[in-house]
This record gives sequence, structure tokens and C-alpha cells, in this order.
Amino acid sequence: MKTAMRAFLYLAVALGISVGPAFAQGFAPKRIWTLVVTVNAPNAVVYVDNVPAPGGRTMVAGGAHNVKVHADGYFDFNGPVVVNGNTTFPVTLTPQGFPLTIRVAAPGAHVFVDGVEITGTVPMVAPGPHQVQVNAYGFLPYAVTLNVNGPMAFDVAMQPALALQVNVNVPTAIISVDGVPAQGLTAYVTPGPHQLLVHADGYLDWSGMLTVNRNMTFAVRLNPAGFPMTIRVATPGASVFVDNAEVTGTVPSVGPGPHQVRVSAPGFLDYTATVNVTAPFTMDVVLQSASATISFVIPAGFQDPEMRPGDPRGQVRIFIDNRLANPSFQMQNIVVAPGRHVIRVSSGAFSSQLGELVVQPGQSYVVELSLGLNVHAGQQ
Repeated sequence: MKTAMRAFLYLAVALGISVGPAFAQGFAPKRIWTLVVTVNAPNAVVYVDNVPAPGGRTMVAGGAHNVKVHADGYFDFNGPVVVNGNTTFPVTLTPQGFPLTIRVAAPGAHVFVDGVEITGTVPMVAPGPHQVQVNAYGFLPYAVTLNVNGPMAFDVAMQPALALQVNVNVPTAIISVDGVPAQGLTAYVTPGPHQLLVHADGYLDWSGMLTVNRNMTFAVRLNPAGFPMTIRVATPGASVFVDNAEVTGTVPSVGPGPHQVRVSAPGFLDYTATVNVTAPFTMDVVLQSASATISFVIPAGFQDPEMRPGDPRGQVRIFIDNRLANPSFQMQNIVVAPGRHVIRVSSGAFSSQLGELVVQPGQSYVVELSLGLNVHAGQQ
């Protein structure tokens, strides 16, 4: 019995020696440590193993953990930390932009950073080079490249420019120098040649080169872009052309200088003229008929000797190119077309071939007949 008890105690001690350390290792609790994440940016939000850590402080077990940090205006941080005891883990966030303060003493200056005008606040810019331009009325334009690596303040010293004042006969005119519109009628420029453009609605532009070596005043006279040209024609159905373009509906507006005017109407000769327009202009056009007229004066002895009143045989008949031209026996203003015509006059038993008559357009002709006897004598 004693021998069996001794054997049991031995076995229990042996088991305790061989199993005890393994049992203790499997059930001993891990140590918990304090992890404090410090951040250089205000209002930063810290996450440890995707769990928020208010104020950057949390309790974690020993070992590796993941830290995420976010702050407005900064790039996020995401990285590991190994905790073997109470640990402070500093995180430095990189700013997404730095404040760039540009101070300009010139009043009314316009500041541009990378081509964008800055209004109201100091801009936030990313690290690296940036283009800065400053314009101010009365000063030369300023341009510089700034390399920003942190919060930066920069003073701009503007240089006064030469004043180019343009006196224009049109108060509403706008001037531009080298393609840049000026404020009012005064531009501030560097010494040297410059392209000047003066524009006003309703007037022809003025453009030219000026060399500016001092403050100067330059006079510009703008010519109206057009004057009203009124062309009055009494002939119905007339067509009016100005510089070969037909005028319809309104009085045309033309620029100063010479212009070609043509007026046409059926049955009339074209009217053409060159007019030099320097102001509002009115002209009256009287069209000339394209036809001519012929009137006849017939001596009484040429008519029918019997002279019976109302007898058509006693009336004079006019034939033009063998066609009766006065069916109503009229003798005045018989209309004929321009050109060469053969005229014959007959009355009763008498008929006279007058020969050819060349008629010019728009002319009036009077043909007077006379009776005579020419006797030619010869030797028998």
C-alpha cells in the first residue's frame, strides 16, 4: 500500500513538472499598454486598427498595430507601429498646401497665382514652384516664379510706368495697348514701341504703332463706320445699287469715301455716278427715257388738195420702218426706239420717203417737211 501511494505521488510530481509550464503558457493573459499618437496638425483624427482613438490615446496589447491619421488640409498617414510597452508614436502629416501671402503696396492691384486671380483670401498652394503675376494701374506688370516649401509671405515692389493718354473724338472709345484693354483712355506702358488700338461702336477702328519714351498724349480721330445715303428716284419700279449691291427697304449706310451709285428702271437708261461721302448724304436721280420721240411739221400743201373735213384721205400718215406709227394721226411725240430708222410720210395721193434717221435714246426730234421744185436744165 505504501509502495502504491509513493508511486502515485511520483507520477503526480512528474506530470506537474512536464505539464505545468505548458499550461501556464497557454492561459497566461497578455499585457495591455498605453499607445499615444501625437500629430503635428490640429484637429487630427486617429485610428488604431481601424478603431477611433480619441485624442490619439488608446490601450492596446503588445505587438504590431496599424495607425491611420487624417487632418483637413494634410495628406493622410497610414502605417504600422510595434508596441512593447507604453508607447508614444509621433506622426508628421505633410500639408496639402501652404498659405502664400503676397503683399502689394500699389492700390487696386490684381494678383494672379498660376493664372488664377486671387480675391479675398490668402491662397493655399501645394509645395513646389508657382507663377505669380501682379497688375496695377499706373505700374508695370510684375511676374515672378516662387518655390513654396512652407507658409510663405512675399512683398512685390511695383515699378511706375509711362502714361500714354489717348484723346479721342468719341467719348465711349476703348483703347488697347499690345492687345490689353486699358482702364479708361490712359494706359501705362514700358518705354519703347507699342501697338495701339482704338475702338468705338459705330466707328472705324484706329490701329497703329507708337513709340513711348516719356509720358505722352496722343490724339486719335475715329471716322464713322457709315453715313446714311438717301437716294430719291421718282421713277416707279426703279432699282438702286450702291457699289454693285442692291439697296432694298432702307436707306443704305456707307463708309466715308467714294461710292458707285447705279439706278435702273425698265424703259429708262441706267443712271450711274460716283459720289464721295463725308457726311449724311441725299441725292435726287432723274432717269432718262430709253426711247426717243419724233414730232412732224407738215406744210398744208402736202395734204390732200380737196381738204374734205373728216376725210381720212386728208390726214397725214407716218410710216417708220414701213409700219404705221400714227394710227390716230397724231403728229407730236411719236415714240421710237433708239437706232437707225427709215421714215416715210404719205397723205392722199402723195407719199414722200424721207430716208434714214439715226435716233439717240432720250432725245426728241422734230422733222419739218418742205415742198420745193428743183429743175436741172441741160443741152438738147
